Amino acid sequence: MNLAVEPPRHSYLLKAAAFWLAIAALALIALYASLLHLTFDGDYQGWASASCMTMAHSFNQLGALHTHFVPIQNNLPLGSDPDVYLHWPPLFPLLLSVITRIFGDHESSGRLFALTITLATTCIVIAIARRLYGTRIALLSGFFFLTARATYEGGRAILHQPLAMFFGSATVLLFLFALDIPATASPHSASRRRLFATLGLFATICTVLTAWDPIFIPFGLLLSSIYLRRRDAIRLAGLYLLADVVTFVAVQADYILAYPALFRNQFATIAFRAGLKFNVESSMRLHTIVDSVHYTISQLSFIGSCSHILRWLFEGFGTFTLLAPFLFLALWLQPDRRQNTSEVYLLGGLGLPWLIFYAVMRNYVSIHPFALVLGAPFLAITSGYVLNRIWDLLHTATIADNNRRHLLRVMLIIFPLLTLYPLFMAVRNAKIPFQSPQYQDLSLIIQNNTPPNAVTLSSAESAVPIYYSDRHIVRGIVTPDLLRLAIPQARAAFPGTPLFFAIQDAPDLDRASFANILQQFKGIAHRGDSTLYAIP
Repeated sequence: MNLAVEPPRHSYLLKAAAFWLAIAALALIALYASLLHLTFDGDYQGWASASCMTMAHSFNQLGALHTHFVPIQNNLPLGSDPDVYLHWPPLFPLLLSVITRIFGDHESSGRLFALTITLATTCIVIAIARRLYGTRIALLSGFFFLTARATYEGGRAILHQPLAMFFGSATVLLFLFALDIPATASPHSASRRRLFATLGLFATICTVLTAWDPIFIPFGLLLSSIYLRRRDAIRLAGLYLLADVVTFVAVQADYILAYPALFRNQFATIAFRAGLKFNVESSMRLHTIVDSVHYTISQLSFIGSCSHILRWLFEGFGTFTLLAPFLFLALWLQPDRRQNTSEVYLLGGLGLPWLIFYAVMRNYVSIHPFALVLGAPFLAITSGYVLNRIWDLLHTATIADNNRRHLLRVMLIIFPLLTLYPLFMAVRNAKIPFQSPQYQDLSLIIQNNTPPNAVTLSSAESAVPIYYSDRHIVRGIVTPDLLRLAIPQARAAFPGTPLFFAIQDAPDLDRASFANILQQFKGIAHRGDSTLYAIP
């Protein structure tokens, strides 16, 4: 049974939807073309992009087998206590390493990969909406997905979440394809059903191997299937959920077995992201010092985290896009709602997982706006659904009274233009940094004055200097006590390696407090706001 129910075919409405989708796609491509060679320093979530590019670089240098598929977020030397990144699964930097190996290790390679992911996810969103509701709503859904700030800004950052939502959305689409073929159909149809079910299982595994954000999608599909009382769907969703859990456990087991000393830090980080107090004592090792610095200043109260989440939502999506799911829910809440299969699977497959993750990981999503990409497909499809209903109502009103045709023209022309305006402005301002570059002096002073095998302790918390200096940097040394803690650990982890300390002027750094300990070091170089010392 095909889930899609085509609305009345008004060709000019379909052409309007296709036209505005094409304009949005061209604007997005223009935006990313302008960003190709833009530095990460000062860019939107530039620290995350630099970190992922460094992980990809490490996979290319060391090989995935050598690192036990654990991402390394630093340059060589590796040392006896590598700077591993256990907070997210490894698939994204692994795939990114393939891209940079083919196209070169520079910003444009990562940004082209990000553009490809965004456009591919748009196609998945369109395909889901078409399967559920028909072509016109599918085109409008693609339009709202591309024009959401969460998509075109979140997608410009080179990180895990957009790719995870590609796989997560593909899981929902393939699940729907598998259900659309009756189990008692011909052998050919049965083989197609198995193919879609298997591909959906593969997409589920890839989702969890990429990021944790969409991890509740199989659970949402299972709840939807139980609500609809479909045994075949319950079995398939249950299989997806089992694969989901097993993959999560496998990744955690691989990380913990490879680096058991970081077990406490891993679970302290999970607890922090869920809104619990961060265990500072779990992060006193050399490369986790930065966690103890960052997480202790980022802890928010329940009210504070909710306030930040609302702020990101209003910045990431337009007013209509945020209103649409409430209208969609109101339209679904009818006495015969159990018969509305499309709405149930959309709510369970894309809406509920987003809300559950936001509730469980409230501190994480209140700090990081890129988590908004998790809700973009659901909000885009509900927006397309609601706007299509409005167009149909206005078209019917125009037939009854031709004097109302101007109302339809406003919704066909003016409303899409208003929706596109922020994207157009983003294209115009693409080469204007989100903030002033902060790490040029620090990156250059380390790169130009330290040998390739050196290790530099630094007051900076960002990964940007690591990527651009091509040197091993220990981040987050923001107090003299942390510097005294880090020096013996660095000597133990990197015996015989030259050690340096780079300090950068920053509003929240008390540079005067370093005066006594800096007298014991030898000044090597000074550039702009940064000074480099050799540690004897």
